[in-house]
This record gives sequence, C-alpha cells and structure tokens, in this order.
Amino acid sequence: MFTTQDPVDKVIAFYQEQLEKAGLKVHVTKATRLGRTSLGGVDAADADKTRTASISVYPVSGTTVQASVWDHSNRGAKNKK
Repeated sequence: MFTTQDPVDKVIAFYQEQLEKAGLKVHVTKATRLGRTSLGGVDAADADKTRTASISVYPVSGTTVQASVWDHSNRGAKNKK
C-alpha cells in the first residue's frame, strides 16, 4: 500500500504508463464526483495472462491518496511454446 499527495488521476496515469511499458494490456476504470475523479482502478495482463496486476486508487483523508497494488503473476508457470 502506498500513499501520496498526488491526485487520483495522476496516480492512475502513473500505473497505466508503467504497466503499458512493461508490455501488459491495461484497462482503467474511474468514478467521478462533481466533475473530478474520486477513485479508480487499473487492471493489467499480458497476452497469456501469466503476468497480471490490479491497482485500486482512492482518497483516504483530505488530499492523501492511497494505492493498493496486487501482483497476480503466475511465477511458477512454464513456457508452453
């Protein structure tokens, strides 16, 4: 779990960019309130789904934003070529 003073949109954009650079297909979900992103999530996976990740981004108090990161990689998977 990570905390930052950055807005939710910036945190989501950071994880989206990093996961795309790692070669994963990324899906972003956002909820808005009063015209601003209030919380969101990033889900990502590679083509054969051996590397996956889920990130939830949400405010916890005032201007502090928390990101919970789950790595669902199947580290024990063997290459099936």
